[in-house]
Amino acid sequence: MALAVAISALGVLNVQFLTGPRLTWATAADGRFFKVFARVDARTGAPGPAIALLGALSIFVLLVGTDGVGTLTAWVVVLDALFFGLTGLAVLRLGQRSPRWFLLAGGFALLEFGCVIASILEPAVQRSALGGALWLVVACAAYAWMTYRRTAG
Repeated sequence: MALAVAISALGVLNVQFLTGPRLTWATAADGRFFKVFARVDARTGAPGPAIALLGALSIFVLLVGTDGVGTLTAWVVVLDALFFGLTGLAVLRLGQRSPRWFLLAGGFALLEFGCVIASILEPAVQRSALGGALWLVVACAAYAWMTYRRTAG
C-alpha cells in the first residue's frame, strides 16, 4: 500500500511540476501576470522565471506553516475540494439535463463544498483551512488587479 501511495504521489508531483510553471508562463504571456514570468530559456524552452517563482512560493508556504507539510497538505485539500465542487457545478451547467445527471454532479458539488465548510469549522485544521482560503483570495485579487491593469492601460 505504501508503494502505491508513493507512486501516486510522484505522479501528482510530476503533473504539478510540469503544469504549474507553464500555467504561470501562459498567464504572463497573455498579459495577465508580470511579464518577467513569460520568459523561456532559448535552448530548452523551459519557463525558468515561472519555475523559480513556484519553487520560492513552495518554500515560503513550507516555512510559514506551523508544521510544514501538514499545513501545506491542509491548504491543498481545502483548495482542491473547493475547485472540485466548482467543477461539479460546471458539469451541471454544461452537462446533460437528466435528473440522474443533476443528482450526481450536484451531489458531488455539495459534498465537496461540505468538506470545505467542515474544514473551516474544524478547530484542528481551521487555521490551515483559512490559510488556504487566504492564499486563494490573494491570488484572485492579484489576478483581478493584473486583468484590470491590462484592460485599463
